[in-house]
Amino acid sequence: MGLVRRSAWVVFVGVLGLVASPGYAQVLGPFTMQLAPFCNVITFTVAAQGPIFSVAGFDDNCGGATRLSAAGSLFSNPNGTVGGGLSIIAAGQAASPVALTINPAGPSGTWTDSSGNSGTLVFGVSVGSGSPRPAPPAVSPALFANVKQDGSLLSGTALAAVRRGTGDYRVTFGQDVRNCAAVATSGPSPGFELAVLSVFGFTQVGVSLSPNEVEVRLFESTGSINVDTSFHLIVSC
Repeated sequence: MGLVRRSAWVVFVGVLGLVASPGYAQVLGPFTMQLAPFCNVITFTVAAQGPIFSVAGFDDNCGGATRLSAAGSLFSNPNGTVGGGLSIIAAGQAASPVALTINPAGPSGTWTDSSGNSGTLVFGVSVGSGSPRPAPPAVSPALFANVKQDGSLLSGTALAAVRRGTGDYRVTFGQDVRNCAAVATSGPSPGFELAVLSVFGFTQVGVSLSPNEVEVRLFESTGSINVDTSFHLIVSC
């Protein structure tokens, strides 16, 4: 290990030792750590807040044009290690929680994220090597529709709805829903007609439908008679 990296580790461990000092609230840093084997380097500062340290900084996104917000905490574990976690956030993506375990006698440490990636922490580096840590999936908008008895769309994220026959409706969304699950139930909402009671819904995605369509069939409780009624539709992908 190089002298610079060793010095950075010694300073960082010294900072963690201040956790027991009451009233110590000075912001210290910045420090750096790489989420090896990926090239992402976290630059952060720490500030004591009672028995924990708050952590604030950024992920350099492997030198990309935009950085990612990184914030969390560090704390002492009864077994002598230092635990903690970071929430790393990029625009349009779900937050990516990263759990940290640091051995103060190191230099050593490990990390895992919510997507199942894991590796070692390398302190005191300015530029990481390797490929970028895989980003979490983009945040998908909720897919739902509130449909009136006549088949008109009252509200929701659906693009359109239509009544094709008694108790037979089609709802169209702005994305492929063939690998999604859909649930429909009758019920009134503000602006709805009163829903027909004792009705259950049957939904279908894909098959002979457009990739963006959900079919909703509504029946009275015996299942033998189709009925028209307002309904709520939720699609989970």
